[in-house]
Amino acid sequence: SKRIDWSQVIFDLERAGLQVESTADVGLDFPDIIVAAPVTDQMRDAWAWFNLLVELKSPGGKLTEGQRIWHEWWRGPVVVAYSAEDVLRVVGGI
Repeated sequence: SKRIDWSQVIFDLERAGLQVESTADVGLDFPDIIVAAPVTDQMRDAWAWFNLLVELKSPGGKLTEGQRIWHEWWRGPVVVAYSAEDVLRVVGGI
C-alpha cells in the first residue's frame, strides 16, 4: 500500500484552522494525533473547541488488536483517518 506523508496531512489540517499535536511517540496503542477544532466558526474561545483523537493509517491499513481494544475502551471521540480530508469530514460533521 502507498505510504502517506503524515507531515503533509498535519500541515493541511493546520492550514484548515485546526490545532494538531503529534502523539505518535506516546506508544501503548495511543492514537497518532490530537486535533482541536472549533465547535462553530463563530465560537472560537477556549470553551468552544473540542478534541478529537485520530489514528492515522495508510490506505488499506487496519488497526492492530491493541489499537482496536484501546479505541473500544476510550469514551471520547477517536477516529481512524486515511487523509486530512477524512479528519475534516469528521470535524465538519460534529
